[in-house]
Amino acid sequence: MPNHQSPLRSQVVATVVIAGAIVTALPRFTRADEVTFERDVRPLLKTHCFQCHGEEGEKKGGLDLRLRRLIVAGGDSGAAIEPGHPAESYLIERVVAGEMPPGDKSKKLSAREIDTLKSWVASGAKTVRPEPESADAADQFTDEERSFWAFQPVKRPPVPQVKQSDRIRTPVDAFVLAKLEAHGLTFSPDADKITLLRRAYFDLIGLPPSPEQTAEFLDDPAPDAYEKLIDRLLASRHYGERWGRHWLDAAGYADSDGVVTADPVRKWAYKYRDYVIKSFNDDKPWDQFIVEQLAGDELLTPPFANLSPADAEKLTATGFLRMVPDGTGSGEVDQNVARNQVVADTIKVVTSSLLGLTVGCAECHNHRYDPIPQTDYYRLRAIFEPALDWRNWKPPAARQVSLWTDEIRKKDAEVLAEIKTLTDKNQADIEALVQETFDSEVSKLPAEQQELARVARKTEDKDRTPEQKQLLKEHPSLNVSNGSVYLYNRKRHDEVQKKYKEDRAALDAQRPPEDFVACLTEEPGKVSPTHVFFRGDFNQPRAAVEPGELSVLASASPPLTKGGQGGLTNGSDSLPAIDQPGGCRPPLATIASDDPALPTTGRRLAYARWLTSGQHPLVSRVLVNRFWLHHFGRGLVASAGDFGRLGEMPSHPELLDWLASEFVGVYSHGDEDAETRGRGDTERSPDSVSSPRRRVAASPRLDAWRLKRLHKLLMTSTVYRQSSRRNADVERVDPDNRLLGRMSVRRLEAETLRDAILAVSGKINLKQFGPPVPVMLDEDGQVVVGIENLNGENRPDKVIPLGGEEFRRSVYVQVRRSRSLGVMEPFDLPPLEPNCDARSASTVAPQSLLLMNNDFIVDHAEFFADRVLQAVPPDPRAQLALAWRIVFAVEASPAELDNAVAFVNQQTEVYKTTPPKGTKPESFNPARQSLAAFCHALLSSNRFLYVD
Repeated sequence: MPNHQSPLRSQVVATVVIAGAIVTALPRFTRADEVTFERDVRPLLKTHCFQCHGEEGEKKGGLDLRLRRLIVAGGDSGAAIEPGHPAESYLIERVVAGEMPPGDKSKKLSAREIDTLKSWVASGAKTVRPEPESADAADQFTDEERSFWAFQPVKRPPVPQVKQSDRIRTPVDAFVLAKLEAHGLTFSPDADKITLLRRAYFDLIGLPPSPEQTAEFLDDPAPDAYEKLIDRLLASRHYGERWGRHWLDAAGYADSDGVVTADPVRKWAYKYRDYVIKSFNDDKPWDQFIVEQLAGDELLTPPFANLSPADAEKLTATGFLRMVPDGTGSGEVDQNVARNQVVADTIKVVTSSLLGLTVGCAECHNHRYDPIPQTDYYRLRAIFEPALDWRNWKPPAARQVSLWTDEIRKKDAEVLAEIKTLTDKNQADIEALVQETFDSEVSKLPAEQQELARVARKTEDKDRTPEQKQLLKEHPSLNVSNGSVYLYNRKRHDEVQKKYKEDRAALDAQRPPEDFVACLTEEPGKVSPTHVFFRGDFNQPRAAVEPGELSVLASASPPLTKGGQGGLTNGSDSLPAIDQPGGCRPPLATIASDDPALPTTGRRLAYARWLTSGQHPLVSRVLVNRFWLHHFGRGLVASAGDFGRLGEMPSHPELLDWLASEFVGVYSHGDEDAETRGRGDTERSPDSVSSPRRRVAASPRLDAWRLKRLHKLLMTSTVYRQSSRRNADVERVDPDNRLLGRMSVRRLEAETLRDAILAVSGKINLKQFGPPVPVMLDEDGQVVVGIENLNGENRPDKVIPLGGEEFRRSVYVQVRRSRSLGVMEPFDLPPLEPNCDARSASTVAPQSLLLMNNDFIVDHAEFFADRVLQAVPPDPRAQLALAWRIVFAVEASPAELDNAVAFVNQQTEVYKTTPPKGTKPESFNPARQSLAAFCHALLSSNRFLYVD
């Protein structure tokens, strides 16, 4: 496999033939005449040198390195190379000396890159084809760049034939086994039922099977028991919580803005989280899922009032474009810098999650490795900028759309009217009490002063006579007011106020709760032009650009089309066939700047429909690769967020394309194999927001873009059902398991580990949806679940009960960018800056230390012990057997139980003489504490922490 850290290795990956999705990496060249300018030299010069020698008109020293003839012509110092004579070439001399390119060592050419340059010059500085007349034309793409595997149309390869056909359960197996057999290998044996049970539970719902669920599966003798298990898990309401979390990583979901120290909370962000979970549970087609997230608002007609639940859902979906860190609600930041950063981060989220490309690298200059010009970056930006207009910015508070209908507003107005009536009555009652109190105080005065006092009270201070002022001064009790009347008659005052508060609370409870959605919307008729920023500096705008697709994708793929909806244009009324005639490149795809059929520009809707047309070369590959990653621990393309030249090449390119076409369900003519032929002529429902389907080939299947179908395809395969046990012979050939000759062992992710502990302890709260469970800093500065309650010294005060909310699944715990939950952070909880393409899985000491010492783990070990004690009669051996079964979903062996009993007995004796610090002898139970210690050991074990 190519090393993604070596630019040259990616450069010498030469021929890509997508007719069968065959990717052939050229070996390291052995003769100088094998090196060419276009394939080997231009990429490294583009990476290291173009920015100073040719790009954007920059020609330091008069030297332009974009064409071979310009390199030979040289600059102010003469010819840059002498073809056939590397030792006499000035360019090589400067590069070898480390003088070029200038700057730190990270910018220098590697030894292998220098070797490439020398070999090219030594061979005569060859080119593959005649060079363009204009140097500027050299800034466009070479045939090598256009032919890169990821930019080619997805074609469905035939399912290969294999020798061991008895191991084939699904077409997936044939692709993997064919490659294994080519290396003299085969599949590992199938895993046992318990292993498959635990694997499937954690994969699909992120929770361990209960003893009852384990027994149900083991007691089912039917040959399709495993398939039925998968069906049950896919139908579980917890499936969306597990798989929704994966997409929330890609979207960069967070419940706070980040950027500034205060890290403001996003009160309504959770609605996007709930939308994602529900979409997964409903098996919403992914073309619809993507369109709603990119342009749900453009499927509606503004203003957004009296929204139905379905329409509110479409608005909520655009929260995908509101997830990045955002400091624009704070006065602590430079607004123009912050706004442009939000736009840039949003583009990163969209392109990394859906295109699998590092498009953000082209914000300041042409991409150094992939064929993405800077202008393309701003063409993409022009798609989103009508809604993310940094010149006419919507601060966070202005982005919210109320979900109240007129009916709800009417009800609220009625309650408010009652509240006003109640408040007016309370005011009158207090004023009556004040008057009553004043009259009482006046009656205490001499008769001749009483009328004077009454007149003085009714007179404003500035108009009072000296005599009136003197009277009030001598008798301050006459100054009774609404605010002081309680000092005269506390009982009556408190009775009035108590009644008011009770009645007011009852009315307040009748008011409909606030209900907003934080979404992305575009203001009709207010569109600023998008300009290319010189070196990415918004203070230096250059030429304006129109919205459009990445040029290299447009030139390697069919053009965008528009049949009257969505703003796609190429002058055609139908999408072309997926296949392109050899040598024929379609015109550059553009997106109309304004769709006259919509009140908004329609740019995002047009782009979303192109991405989900079934013909985009990247989207389906990127998605199925990510799905594969979450089932197998590593994608067919290991760099899930980078399908470019610095990313990994696919380990099984034919399988990747077969899965991509299978997921989308649209095949070009002749691509269907016997296994799929005749599956579908069924069009999607006309109510779908998916792009209109045209019969460019076979019609899409009814189950196209459905993830649950793909889950079952993958999980019923032999590839997935293999044992994870290592084989010495296989390890010598394939130590990294890239050929998939066994299942990889995977550690539980941070959230899944916490959820599994909650489930095992019996404390888990399976309530779904709604506002997140808050997090706070405890007295030790650790981030824990809880409501922050600080005292006058800014220290945590009395704990506020959460009523069991603290035991909810981790997906419902608040995601604060500045406060990662302490119990999850060491287990590679990703920083969402702005999102996460794929999580790492490290093994470090803090993980073990946390499992041994963290209060959450210790507390739940005790909860676990109490669960066992309550479930089993006072029989220590039976209790330990149950604990083992709950944690590992398997019966302990006699030897394992003997060791467990011995440990608990020994620990009990220790506790009898040396109880833990802080315990009260009169309430301490050594036997219970010993069982808790055993449960703690189970929760800290690798067998619990890893899924094989």
